[in-house]
Amino acid sequence: MIRCFLAIAIPEEIADAIDDIQNGLRNANWVPAENLHITLSFLGDLDRHQLGDLDAALSKLTAPRVSLALAGVGSFGGRDPRLVFANVAENADLRRLQAKVETAVQSAEIEIETRRYTPHVTLARWRRGEVRWPEMRPYVEVHNLFRSNVFDVDAYHLYRSELGRHGPSYEIMASYPLAPSTGS
Repeated sequence: MIRCFLAIAIPEEIADAIDDIQNGLRNANWVPAENLHITLSFLGDLDRHQLGDLDAALSKLTAPRVSLALAGVGSFGGRDPRLVFANVAENADLRRLQAKVETAVQSAEIEIETRRYTPHVTLARWRRGEVRWPEMRPYVEVHNLFRSNVFDVDAYHLYRSELGRHGPSYEIMASYPLAPSTGS
């Protein structure tokens, strides 16, 4: 079984901008630049047969390229935050791409997460209880004005995720190109 997810890689220029705000939180496990991404669909553990079916479904998917930007920061976990993230600015094209990806995943008979899709780039993680909201609040308030340049996305990727002592490591297993825009 291989733990997998589908995501958009973050370009180096944007990773450099993110690096500038990855500091100032106690006990934070900051995500290294090579692991920064925008998840489209978390897939969990898949066997080789499921991976083949998924690849066949994704290879048939057609979607246009998208242009994205990051805007502000937030956290998941309420009063007991478990991660801090950079928001992806609202983008209808990204939402359409994510819906198409989920449809392809379902057509390969792979279960998808049922929670609402919230596009983001994870900046740091904590074990439950290592940080409380009052400690994180100043970070979120200071960095809520963070904005990245717009970046173009011409592909998304199937990633393998391996959990290790020092956090997860990711490897791209397959890439799926997006079509050039047909607009002028």
